[in-house]
Amino acid sequence: MFKTFVDVSINKQLPLWPEIIRDAIAIDRGWEILAFIPRRKYVRIYFSYKWFQFIDVLMLKRTVKNCEKRLGGK
Repeated sequence: MFKTFVDVSINKQLPLWPEIIRDAIAIDRGWEILAFIPRRKYVRIYFSYKWFQFIDVLMLKRTVKNCEKRLGGK
């Protein structure tokens, strides 16, 4: 199992955005959440995945980044 993280910015327009991403990781993908660490402007979510799911992890990170750009985040 590999471990990685995704940074999710806290947005005023969508206050439940970090919880939505956490649910997408845990429920939709079935990956284990290792830590959910809130910061001042973002939330860092650590999770583990199997080696053959690497492309799915990259797609998740890219999707989060693109959505934050559209919402005016980072």
